[in-house]
Order: sequence, then structure tokens, then C-alpha cells
Amino acid sequence: MTSPRPTRGAVAVREPKKKPLGWLIPVALLLLLAILAITALVLLNANDNGDDPGLDVTDDPQAQTSEGSSTGTGSGSTGDSESAAGQSDQGSSTTMADQGSGTLTADGTALLPAPSDGYESLEGASATGKGVTVESVVADEGFWVGDDATDRFFVHLSEEARTSEGESPFQVEAGQKIDVKGTVTANPDDLTPFGVDEDEGAAQLREQGYFIEAEQIALS
Repeated sequence: MTSPRPTRGAVAVREPKKKPLGWLIPVALLLLLAILAITALVLLNANDNGDDPGLDVTDDPQAQTSEGSSTGTGSGSTGDSESAAGQSDQGSSTTMADQGSGTLTADGTALLPAPSDGYESLEGASATGKGVTVESVVADEGFWVGDDATDRFFVHLSEEARTSEGESPFQVEAGQKIDVKGTVTANPDDLTPFGVDEDEGAAQLREQGYFIEAEQIALS
């Protein structure tokens, strides 16, 4: 028996071969997309995109450093200001302490407290008081200046120091700070015109033996 012969002109069709690694392409694409997405998220987070408005110093080291420097400078400035203020207060206190109840001198010699050799050598000397305290007023034209009833010196207003009405240029009151210019003068034999009685220091005035005959007085 003879085998049939193939028909002329017929062509055998081969089935296409399947590529064994064709599935890797989609997987690779997916991986690439995933990597790109992760990279984008990292970049967004690094740039603080999406954060609330304002400066977050915890995410910005430079800003944090700047703020720290600014804060430090501010603190330093505050400290310097407080220090300067403390020094200023201390200086003011010292000035006031130095001034005390003012100064009362005659030819450069302090009249208060009383000189150890008394006031005799200062008779006729020009006396100047700066910011002295009126300790007490005993008469219209006579008063004590000083810190207290023990450490004080008597002042009497001359005609020159009075106004046209014969009174002091202002109402002298205890506790006032005044400036005075005059002359250290020996006491008269009769102190009655001064209006100083025993309770107001007549014995002390006699013991001191001198007073200031004031030619000018003014409030400090």
C-alpha cells in the first residue's frame, strides 16, 4: 500500500514558541513604578511639603540654630540690661547715701558734726549749706538744720534773706531740704529775739556759741 503524497503547494504552519520569561516585563514595570512612588514620597517629606503653615524648627536645623542664637542673644541682652539697671540702682543709692542730709560747711570745714575744737576759729567764715534738712522750726526767722536734735546747727534769717514783708521767702517747715548761704556768727548775749526756748534747744545753742546768719535760702 502506497503512502499518500502531500498535496503540492500546501505549507505546514508551526505554532509560535512561547517566551518563557515574558511575565518578567510587567513585574519589572510594577517594581519601577513602586520605586518611583517611594522616591517621590521621600522627597516630599524631606521638603516638608504638606506641612502646616509656619516654620517647624524641629525639622529645620538651620532655623533651630538661628532661633537658638537669637534666644541666646535675647537672654544675654536681658541679662545685660538687668545688670546695667542693678548698677544704676546701686549708683543712685550710693549717691543718696553720700548726700545724706546734705552738706553744711564754712571755709571747707564741716559744721556737722561739730568740729573737735569748736566753732570759734570759724567766726566770720562764709557758710554754705547744700540740701540740708530742716530739723525743726522754732520761730518765724529761726530754725535748726541737721539730722536730729543732737547733730544740728542753728540758722537765723538776716534782713537780707527776708522778703519785703519781713518774712522768709517761703514757708520753712521741718523735713524740707534747703540750700543756705550766710556767715558763721557768734551768739548775741540775749537769745530772746531768736525765739528759742529751753524745749527748743536754747541750752544747746548757748553751748555751741555760734549760728549761721543766713543771707540767702532756697528750697533744694
